[in-house]
Amino acid sequence: MDKQITETCGFPGCEGPVSPAPEGAGRPSRYCEQAGHNAQSAFRERRRRTDAGEDDEQGERAGGDRPMNIAGASLRAVAARLAGDLERTRDALATLGDSEASATQARKQGEQALARAEQAQQERESALAQAREAARERDEALERARVAEVERKAAEQDAGRAGKEAERAEALAQAAEHRGGQAEARAQAAVERSERVEQQARSERAELERELGVQRDGRQAAELEHSRAQAALQGERQLRARLEHDLADAGNRLQAAEKARDAAIATLEQAATRGTTPRGKR
Repeated sequence: MDKQITETCGFPGCEGPVSPAPEGAGRPSRYCEQAGHNAQSAFRERRRRTDAGEDDEQGERAGGDRPMNIAGASLRAVAARLAGDLERTRDALATLGDSEASATQARKQGEQALARAEQAQQERESALAQAREAARERDEALERARVAEVERKAAEQDAGRAGKEAERAEALAQAAEHRGGQAEARAQAAVERSERVEQQARSERAELERELGVQRDGRQAAELEHSRAQAALQGERQLRARLEHDLADAGNRLQAAEKARDAAIATLEQAATRGTTPRGKR
């Protein structure tokens, strides 16, 4: 008796049985007879569900789009077909002695079973190769995931350092802003002091200019007085020179008069002594 093993359709969400393969047609179908249930549409549906974050138990059972699961599903299908072929072969051998037709039929079934077994062996080897390839891809994916995790941790550390650098930069900026405010206050105070100093300097300069004006006026007056004094002194010198000249002339005249007087006195004395009156004095 044939042992019936029923597989469900590999399309995500479909529980229908797979389509039976024609006798001796090779590898059976993995999908039901419903239109649109095939490998390409199943792949798109699994990808859609994966992108949408949906749980795909049917896709997980049928292998989904992961190579390891596809290889496992292929191996299970091959094992199921081999079990069925072996069971039919045993039944055919049991009825081999009934008749020549049965023997021919059994031989034909045996040849078909042998051909299916060879094909199953090839499919098994192919599935094993796919499984090894899937394992390699899985290892590569795990390595990429490990590298990505290392890079993620490094990125988190970089982000942490960047955050600390940003905090330090902000603190420095605040300190600089504070120092800038202090510098601005000092500059404002310096400007105010400069304005006061300038105002004081203007006042002192005005006072100095006023004093200089007074000094200039005094100097001009002094110069005028000096000029007048010089002129007066010159006049006095000239007057003194004239007076001295006049005095000298007067002295000379006085001396001459004294000489004349002395001479006259002498003459009178001589006349008195002789008792005669001088001629011309009569």
